Amino acid sequence: SRLYIRLALDIERRVRYATGTCHLLIASKAKKRLAPHLKEIIAVWIISLFDQSKDVSRIATEAFETVFLEEKRIEVLQFCQSEIVDFIIDVILHKAPETLSDPRFISKEDMAAKYARVVSSSYYALSFLI
Repeated sequence: SRLYIRLALDIERRVRYATGTCHLLIASKAKKRLAPHLKEIIAVWIISLFDQSKDVSRIATEAFETVFLEEKRIEVLQFCQSEIVDFIIDVILHKAPETLSDPRFISKEDMAAKYARVVSSSYYALSFLI
C-alpha cells in the first residue's frame, strides 16, 4: 500500500496512470479482499479521482466504480471518512513541496508542481466529500 501511495502521487503523469491501471486490475480482482487495506489507500485513491490529468482521473474513477457498486460508494466514503479527511488535512496544512517529495531526486520546480497538483486535488476531494 505504501508503494501505491507513493506512485499514485508521482510527479510523472505516466507513472500515475500506470499505477492507476495496475490498481484497477488488482482491485477489480481482489474486490472484498481489498477491505483490510482500504483505509490505508483510500485517501490517495479519492485524491486521484481529481488528478489534473484526465487519464489518471478516469482510471481512478473506473477502479472506484468497478470495485464499489453505486449503492456501496457512500458507505465506503463514510466508513473511511476520517482517514480521507485526515490525509487531506495533513496535505493542506502540514505538507510542503520538500516534504511531499524527496529533494535528493526531484528538482525544485517538479517538487512545486507536484505539491500544487496534490493540494489542488485534495481540495477537490474535500469538496466532493462535503
